[in-house]
Amino acid sequence: SLGYRYKLNKNFNIHSSFNYLLVAGDDRLTSEAFRNNRNLNFKANIFELAVRAEVALFKSKVGHRYGIKKTLTRRHKGGSNEFILFVGIGGFYFNPKGKNPGTGEWEKLYPLHTEGQGLPGGPKQYSRFALSIPMGIAYKKTINKLWCVGLEFNYRKTFTDYIDDVSTTYYPDQAAMLQAYGTKSVMMADPSLGNIPTATSPNADGTGAQRGDKEKDTYMSIQVTVGRFFPPKRKK
Repeated sequence: SLGYRYKLNKNFNIHSSFNYLLVAGDDRLTSEAFRNNRNLNFKANIFELAVRAEVALFKSKVGHRYGIKKTLTRRHKGGSNEFILFVGIGGFYFNPKGKNPGTGEWEKLYPLHTEGQGLPGGPKQYSRFALSIPMGIAYKKTINKLWCVGLEFNYRKTFTDYIDDVSTTYYPDQAAMLQAYGTKSVMMADPSLGNIPTATSPNADGTGAQRGDKEKDTYMSIQVTVGRFFPPKRKK
């Protein structure tokens, strides 16, 4: 992550940042029977640009700000602690990949249309660009007049359900998917273990079985930060 914070006044800041994250998940890691049988997995790089408004909740100074040496030059002796609440808006790019059960290689899932995107009755193809709302809390400790360190918890609510390439239902017509997108698409769409018979088969009314849920995706990070101050040229 690389960010820039501009102090508007004593209690308010504007913060902009570029963030790189890697998120991943694997159904093999759960003991829940249906998801374990589903046997899906993914990893996705996330490249995010965000801007947020920050408000300082609490500040405390440590020690005296200046001491006087025999030379009468001023020396910064103490730091300060600051807790910050923030909320903002961001945009990010993601590109989910899944592990091929046959070769073990990671395959890009977007071009495979794993839920029948673009086929009759299937969903529209999703975009790999999405919006997010970052929100959270940060702690910042000023060490001296040039450096600070901190800790930040940042939760993102997003407006996409496809960071993991899993959203709603299996496409019910595998023959149509095979003809349109090939064998790799069918295999990556349903690598289920078969421990629960008919778990991924179409429902009695011909609709696809549940593959995921309709809740939008979220992701979060806990971050250790190091910052450098750039004092303004003006006295203010």
